[in-house]
Amino acid sequence: MGGKEQFLPEGVSIRRLARSGGLFVLVAALTIWAVYKFDVGRVYSGAEVDGRWCYRVFEEMPDPIAKQVGCLTLPAPGWIRGFFLQQYHTQRIGHPSFCWGQRGIGGFWYFYIVAYLVKTPLPQILLLAIALGLYIKGTRHPEEKYLLASAGTLLVLGSLTPLTTSLRHLLPTLLLLILFAGRLGCCNCWSNKRLRVLVSVLLVWHVLAAVMAYPHYLAYFNELIGGSKNGYLYLVDSNLDWGQDLPGLKSFMDQNGIDQVYLDYHGTASPDHYGIRHERVAPEILAQEPPGWYAISATNLQDVYQKEERWDLHGRFREREPVAKIGYSIFVYEVR
Repeated sequence: MGGKEQFLPEGVSIRRLARSGGLFVLVAALTIWAVYKFDVGRVYSGAEVDGRWCYRVFEEMPDPIAKQVGCLTLPAPGWIRGFFLQQYHTQRIGHPSFCWGQRGIGGFWYFYIVAYLVKTPLPQILLLAIALGLYIKGTRHPEEKYLLASAGTLLVLGSLTPLTTSLRHLLPTLLLLILFAGRLGCCNCWSNKRLRVLVSVLLVWHVLAAVMAYPHYLAYFNELIGGSKNGYLYLVDSNLDWGQDLPGLKSFMDQNGIDQVYLDYHGTASPDHYGIRHERVAPEILAQEPPGWYAISATNLQDVYQKEERWDLHGRFREREPVAKIGYSIFVYEVR
């Protein structure tokens, strides 16, 4: 075996690895195309709904590749267009980010580490720690180093990007870590009674954590920060608040005889669809604070998407104790 192949698993050549990689890319491309209903069209067309964005990307963006691709007719044009829109947004404009009480544009290098530690069930983290401990001690399988290397590479690359907003971007890394922790089911640890009991207890704890989190899985935070009730102090946006609790807000209003609320909502669903009578909160309302009921989404409460000079727009509400927290993502206040 040549020097270039000495780091590959036994029986795997560079040629075989290249064929497998090519097949993987082909299957991935066909899958994406199928999701877009095998659409074929021009990547950029001025007639599109999002034409303003497309114009800014494909006409103003200095990247010559973007300009050339925008004129082509290609499979899955929506996916390609979205790719360039995302690149333009994160690299030229920057995306707001919130982590551990800090706000910023362009992300935080430690975001995904914090997100993993507070959003992942604690027993899963402990199972991974045990698996790593056994691996370091020398009980290893040759393929495991590739799982760890891949997970580490994805984590580092993700941490270096200016888009650090959601743990969902780290899902491929989480899958690799879970696969690695699965070594506990087939290694010699089951011959050790104490270790066997510990792993069993952690698995039961994991199941109980999932049951107890129902139905607020999106808003789940583990015991390291005191559970989901404190999640908004560490992460918001799609880690906690995607507008999923409008039905809960409607139920709270009905139960408490609340006819109308001042609504400061982070989400795309229509409050009218759920029969929520409301008035949208404008900065003037926050400044004057007329008496009434206020329902504020956690993301807006933290002023994540405000300009820096307005990061204290909801400051007075953050200092108050809410009357209720609807599904951990909508905070209800009464101003008298």
